[in-house]
Amino acid sequence: MELVAPTTASSKAGFFVVAGGMLVAVVLMLLQIPALALIVALASIAFAGFKWPTTKAAPTGRLLFYSDRLVVQAGAQQATIPLSSATTITINYQGYANERLGSKAYASGYANFIQVNNGPKYAFVVANEATQHTLTKELRHWYLRKVGLREYRRGNRTVLLLTEPTYEQLQQLKDELGVSLYT
Repeated sequence: MELVAPTTASSKAGFFVVAGGMLVAVVLMLLQIPALALIVALASIAFAGFKWPTTKAAPTGRLLFYSDRLVVQAGAQQATIPLSSATTITINYQGYANERLGSKAYASGYANFIQVNNGPKYAFVVANEATQHTLTKELRHWYLRKVGLREYRRGNRTVLLLTEPTYEQLQQLKDELGVSLYT
């Protein structure tokens, strides 16, 4: 999977904020509401330098999953993290690219994070459902190796990225992997 760094929109967004704000300020002046026109003009100038967050980011490295280790490649740097029962991994998973989250909401695939032993958080891309399936398989291997995993999907605890497992599924996972949503 690819690592990503947060990015911001270009300065075009700031230009449109100033242009729109100044247009509103002119209209307010024509309507003889100078105090409100001044507030709108100043607010639009203040927000001009704001960097608007985007939903996509450029890859900056790779995150390689193995059953016994995790490899982080960021630029020329490479770190190999051995996985054992002493390792704690936290995964905050939002979804793969274009995964339907609601009636009109879709995941970007870029808002996924992994952290090992309270170290730095790395954002990673899950491009499609097949990549999500690969991630789930790796998580299963890690559970079997007794790696300390804490998974969250859109803010809720999960096991193998399941958001709403049935009681039977939970019991099967508990028996197979020795895990619970509450530990």
